[in-house]
Amino acid sequence: MTSRSEIAIKALYRWSVAAAAPLNATLEPICHRVWPRAHSHAPAMTDLCFFGEDVATAFLREHGHAPDAGRLGGVLPIDILSSQYAVEVKAGTLSNSPNAQHWRLTFSAARGSEQVQIDQMTAEGRRLYWASKKARILSRKEALLEDLCLVTKREILPATVTMIVDAARMDVDVFWFDGFHHRIGWSSRQAEAGFRGSFHVTWAGRK
Repeated sequence: MTSRSEIAIKALYRWSVAAAAPLNATLEPICHRVWPRAHSHAPAMTDLCFFGEDVATAFLREHGHAPDAGRLGGVLPIDILSSQYAVEVKAGTLSNSPNAQHWRLTFSAARGSEQVQIDQMTAEGRRLYWASKKARILSRKEALLEDLCLVTKREILPATVTMIVDAARMDVDVFWFDGFHHRIGWSSRQAEAGFRGSFHVTWAGRK
């Protein structure tokens, strides 16, 4: 089993490579907000995760005072690292239905023996199981952040960068929040306070 310190060192190695890599997205400020806006046929977006992380990296380097930000990639519990911040990235598109207009921590769908176990639970058992799994998502991020601070011997702050994407125009609204969060609604006061700007994105595609 890989130790926590080994995972932190792996993250730092990936960051050292990614921080030196050129940006895969460029951002041009625009004067209109992406959301809310009427889009009756707003398209979804393939590779939304990669797009969001590339946009967030560009935002952090050019507008977020983290010029050494780099994507970690893989299955590490933190998406982007810099010398100052450990960053969670969440992106949603205008095609999201009203009940999906939020950013939240997510976990992979149950499958195999896990799904068999869940199917045998009571409704209350399933509720407790999913709540526990949701808590573990956050604890993994916090544990890696703690280990990164120990290994580097400096304070690294948790942060969340989110966005709402207009896939038809390649425009985004970008938001910044201190800390990690289970859920933030697009219409919330928290989201409005976290708004940092709207941008047109030129993206080189998934790498």
